[in-house]
Amino acid sequence: ANEDKDFNDWSDADKATFEAADGKAEYEKCVEISTTASIREMVLPGLLAVIVPVLFGFVPGFISDDPTLGAQMLGGLLAGVTSAGVLMALFQSNAGGAWD
Repeated sequence: ANEDKDFNDWSDADKATFEAADGKAEYEKCVEISTTASIREMVLPGLLAVIVPVLFGFVPGFISDDPTLGAQMLGGLLAGVTSAGVLMALFQSNAGGAWD
């Protein structure tokens, strides 16, 4: 609220707060909060990457008469994920290079 005002126009409380600051930011706390949040957000994608191939491999064998259906589904899943991942990696690396 004080960015457009001269220091002499600030309230006494704002001046006291400004004078009490030692000029050092608390980077550790910011990094700790960001790290904790990012790890928490990566739990679901990590579990998804482990659980989905297992489900594709085993579940169709229980619900179908074809014993190879799970292997076929797993092969299709892995082929699709691999090709999509390679294409995304190429596109993202080019997009990242454009930012440089």
